[in-house]
Amino acid sequence: MRNAHSAAGEDASDTRPPRRALVVFSGYSDLKWLRWLRPGFRHCFVLLETGVGWVLINPLSNGTEVDIWPEDQEEALRAWFVQNGYEVIDETVQPLASKALPWSLYSCVEVVKRLLGLRDPRIVTPWQLYRFLKNEEKGKKSLTCATD
Repeated sequence: MRNAHSAAGEDASDTRPPRRALVVFSGYSDLKWLRWLRPGFRHCFVLLETGVGWVLINPLSNGTEVDIWPEDQEEALRAWFVQNGYEVIDETVQPLASKALPWSLYSCVEVVKRLLGLRDPRIVTPWQLYRFLKNEEKGKKSLTCATD
């Protein structure tokens, strides 16, 4: 495992193919103070492909939900999310860098960024993360507007 090698001080290079992720955005929130965020983009979470299934990691204000789904359920999961008003983006998990990530407050966006290996400190809202990921798909590498 990549983390086990890194912790042991060994070479952290990984020859496995890049891991896929499904980044999911939601407009739903029970927290009134999140209502200032852009409608449709008030929360985000991620499903990580493991090779034998999908691990859902949903960082919430009262804890973190973790669930495991069989690998053959990707299309059913994606369809359920879309049918229920979620936005889903396919993404690739970046290899771990040896440099520490900058300090940041714990939020759903920060958790998703760290799981994906994103380092841009200007991304703090789900809408900014969505825009960044959509721009990256088009070959752009930075936010067009960090204050959206």
